Amino acid sequence: MVERTSIIENPNLIAETYKSLAALRRANKYKTISLAVRRLGLARMRADLDDVLLDTMISLEALLLSDNNKERGELAFRAALRAAQWSCLLGLDPNNVFDIVSIAYRLRNEIVHGGAISKDDASDVRGRVLRHNEVINEVSAIARMLAIDALDRAQKGGFDMHWRSLLTTSLEAHRAPRAGN
Repeated sequence: MVERTSIIENPNLIAETYKSLAALRRANKYKTISLAVRRLGLARMRADLDDVLLDTMISLEALLLSDNNKERGELAFRAALRAAQWSCLLGLDPNNVFDIVSIAYRLRNEIVHGGAISKDDASDVRGRVLRHNEVINEVSAIARMLAIDALDRAQKGGFDMHWRSLLTTSLEAHRAPRAGN
């Protein structure tokens, strides 16, 4: 598991991540992780806020929605729910992650359906007012953490996310202790 500060404290982490990704590409495995990391890299090079968001959301969709499940459902809700579930394993606040991914998905939809977003517009995230550029920065950080965790899982032998069992695990991890226990 990679913590948020690990990248700052360990500058070699980027090189190690790149080597891991190159090995996955050579083995032609985990195309979704490769796509996710590549789009995050593109997002970091973009100057336009809309493009940063679109590349970041493509990355999240590759990680969270690529299970080819016939149940298509509400993609934005499923992406936010799965990001929140996964975030429990990384020690992040699942409620915050759910809200950030939901808002980012709404902004993404505005862009792809012909609208525009302004970095100065704001959204409420559990009582915190975040400008849209702050939402995009936060969703990008979430996507990077999930991508690094996916790479780590792939190196250790498997990245198949079992979403139903992950839901149970994340609920148990956040269940309040009962009185008398």
